[in-house]
Amino acid sequence: MKATGNTHERCLARRSSKAWLAPIILLAVIATGFFVVTQNFVTQINVLEMKRNAALLLGDAEPVSVATEPAPPIPGSLPEPLTNNAVAEFTQNGVQYLMSFMGLGPGKEHEDISKKAWLWRSDTAAWEPFPDVPVEQGRLAAVAVGLYDRVLLFGGYTVAPDGTEQSTPEVFIINPLDGSYKHRAEMPVPVDDAVAFAYA
Repeated sequence: MKATGNTHERCLARRSSKAWLAPIILLAVIATGFFVVTQNFVTQINVLEMKRNAALLLGDAEPVSVATEPAPPIPGSLPEPLTNNAVAEFTQNGVQYLMSFMGLGPGKEHEDISKKAWLWRSDTAAWEPFPDVPVEQGRLAAVAVGLYDRVLLFGGYTVAPDGTEQSTPEVFIINPLDGSYKHRAEMPVPVDDAVAFAYA
């Protein structure tokens, strides 16, 4: 009986000493099963993708419908032909704004240099007139950049009837939501054909 008792005690002690292994083994089994299932799923996706690509290459593919968000509207042509105009873009509350300022009309003479501005909004998907830039003469090669819900307009150059060009130092902050221009401190050096970008 004593030997039997000792054997029983030793079995219990051995079981107790190895009891911590059970949860680890269970976790290992679960992880292995998850890995195998995941690998099989990925393999099936890859096989389907390979078959679809092969069908596309061979011209045998059926049209595939993919659930995507509707594409945003694309701006159409400006209401009037312009070149060398300043253009800026920004997005506010889910609405994209695109603006065009000044530029050269199709006549390509000094009197065809415009002070006009145009505004396009993605919620209306249409160009609309915007108040003219408040300068005496139109500008070419000005630069504009969108920043938050405003547009900054810098410089450009004027062309006299005799063809003389003069760079300008003006800086305007434009509010596309209310149509206002605010004349800010002029640049120390007049510029045209420059580049600006937003960093905020």
